[in-house]
Amino acid sequence: MLKKYEMMVILDPTKEENISAISQSVEKVLTDSGASELSFEDLGVKELAYSINKQKKGHYFLYKFSSEGSGNKDIEKKLNMNEDVFRYLIIRDESEKILKKIKDKSEARSLRKKEREAKKPRTKEDGDNRKHFKREEKA
Repeated sequence: MLKKYEMMVILDPTKEENISAISQSVEKVLTDSGASELSFEDLGVKELAYSINKQKKGHYFLYKFSSEGSGNKDIEKKLNMNEDVFRYLIIRDESEKILKKIKDKSEARSLRKKEREAKKPRTKEDGDNRKHFKREEKA
């Protein structure tokens, strides 16, 4: 079963003239490893939290793809061998599941609210003698 993944890749910014070739090589790694529904977004050059290979900036790319989990090990091996790739992180994209849970919770919440509103409010005549009703004073 194909699962959706996101991969953030930080590339060497000093190779700016070859950045498109490097990103295409990363795409080739993904397609060779069995990834489908591939899309990517160039996030540009950003400052790193700490220096990597004496560089303070990195060129960020976000890839989204569908794959079987077994192909991710091949992707990791090939990206580790590429010296233009500073760092990468592959995570499973579960945003659809999260949105479905949120929708289900909000539907359940609105259903409970409707049920509470439909209930008849309790009164003293119904036999409710809680503290919020004023007590009769003894004569």
